[in-house]
Amino acid sequence: MSTAALSVLTAPWAARAVTAAVRLGVIDELDRAPAGTGELAERLGLHRPGLERLLRLLTGLGLVRPDPGGHVLTEDGAPLASGHPRSVRLLAEFYEEDHLRAAWDELEAGLRTGATPFTVAHGRPVFEHLAGAPEEAGRYSAAMTAGSRFGDRLPDAVDLSGARCVVDLGGGDGGVLAALLTACPQVRGVLLDRPEVVPRAEAALAAAGVADRVRVVGGDMFDTGAIPRGDVYLLSRVLHNWSDEHCRALLSAVRAVTGPDGRVLLVERMIRSGTPAGPDDLLPLLFDLHMLVMTQGRERSEEEYAALLADSGIAAGPAVPLPLGFSVVVGSPFGGGW
Repeated sequence: MSTAALSVLTAPWAARAVTAAVRLGVIDELDRAPAGTGELAERLGLHRPGLERLLRLLTGLGLVRPDPGGHVLTEDGAPLASGHPRSVRLLAEFYEEDHLRAAWDELEAGLRTGATPFTVAHGRPVFEHLAGAPEEAGRYSAAMTAGSRFGDRLPDAVDLSGARCVVDLGGGDGGVLAALLTACPQVRGVLLDRPEVVPRAEAALAAAGVADRVRVVGGDMFDTGAIPRGDVYLLSRVLHNWSDEHCRALLSAVRAVTGPDGRVLLVERMIRSGTPAGPDDLLPLLFDLHMLVMTQGRERSEEEYAALLADSGIAAGPAVPLPLGFSVVVGSPFGGGW
């Protein structure tokens, strides 16, 4: 067996070790100040020999490095801390949630039968499950917001100088919309998501200081009569949750309510052709399989997203890279301007 193959097979151990370091407070303590093993063990009430082995692995993973004061987070490890401006701490915890692990346990069943593994594990689709599990739904929304910390880069990737109203469809807690509104004070926003998401979105948008420019609406984005009117429609990590048929229906509904100067901002991880050259190329492939486990959707290539837009009467511009392997495609109705 090759070292590469064995590293892949043991990767879940690394992920669980990182989650343990997050949950036990090791990461946040090192974020505050460098610390030695003994000092950390005493502060956190941990077993020193075990902690020493955990820190050794975190060092090997490039998340921690030796320091005259003991240990310190590296640039790659820093986003795991709660106080980091682009913290992914909630993702570290979320990916180890029992309901996700149970869904992945049914991957083989899904590959044999074509059934969605999450539905096999839980008896209903993921969004129905979350609607009936408020605590899990809250953690899901918070984790999705943590995974959307690319939002502050979005205004630099697209020209919103003439925008008046951004409608965020399936916007969750509104992290991306808040970043757009913060960067573009002339713009107002509308966020549409499931009714149970509304209170969380209102609270998060208020905390971001943009609540006075946002209207939060509870509803079903696949109900064509529920889609609010605006001149920019944001679909951030939405289409990958759905089949091609659902995507075309949603995009056609958006096209029906926007005018000739309307635009669609489509943010997704996009699969590139050829052998993955680095983490940004591998991430879409990993999330593609995650979509197979969780939903009826999938990750797609830039060309596939352009085809879905074209089928709905929307012309796609070139994909512009964003952090964490994401890209944004700006679409406009055929015959409209950019």
